[in-house]
Parts: sequence; C-alpha cells; structure tokens
Amino acid sequence: MNDDQKSGKARPADKEDKATSADQEVARILARVEREPIPQRLLELAFKLQKALRDAKKAG
Repeated sequence: MNDDQKSGKARPADKEDKATSADQEVARILARVEREPIPQRLLELAFKLQKALRDAKKAG
C-alpha cells in the first residue's frame, strides 16, 4: 500500500483506473442480462450507473 492509498487520497491516474475498472464491471454485469434474467428496475439502475461512470471518466 502506498502513501496515497494510506491517506485515502487517490492520484488522478488511480481515479481513472478505478473508473475504468468500475465501468468494466458494470459492462460485465450487463452482459449477464443475456444469460440470466434480472429485475427491470435493477437493469435500469445498472445502465444509469454505467452512464454516470462514463460521464465522470470523460470529465476527469
């Protein structure tokens, strides 16, 4: 664990990596929709989360 991680301060690159990782995780979950049915509301929230993550990544 580096000093930034200990202090809770993320470097800009770390934030981008986390945003990318989160976006990939959301995409993985959305891909499961084809294999496993999930409640419609959960699907809507997942799409909103994915959009918010992409917007944050562009803004960052």
